[in-house]
Formats: sequence, structure tokens, C-alpha cells
Amino acid sequence: MLILGGTLMSVFVVFFAKAPAIVGILVILIFTSIAVFNGWKGYVELKGNPIMILTPSQMVVARLSDIVDTND
Repeated sequence: MLILGGTLMSVFVVFFAKAPAIVGILVILIFTSIAVFNGWKGYVELKGNPIMILTPSQMVVARLSDIVDTND
């Protein structure tokens, strides 16, 4: 939704303001993509080859299993 809104706003600005807005649009899209990446980075867990996308509750379980040694 954030990316869609930013893209629509960018198209609107380009349509009316033309060339000077292009630099601003690039900055907006770069910061939007950085924000989205940082948001998803918290949910992506790299374990082995496949990339597992975990919900927050699954992340808590994964963290607890790392802390607690179950091989006693």
C-alpha cells in the first residue's frame, strides 16, 4: 500500500511538475524501498538454503529454541 501510494503520488507530481520532480521522486522511492526492506528484514529468517518467512510468534519460538538446549 505504501509503495502504491508513493508511486501514484510520483506519477501525479511528474505529470504536473515535470523534470525537477524526478530527483525528488527518486529520493522518495529509495527511502520507501529502504523502509519496506528494513520492515521485512525482521520477518525473514535465513536458516539453511530456503528463506523462511516467519510470523512474530514463530520468531519467538525460534529464538526460545536457540536459547534453551533441548538435547539434554
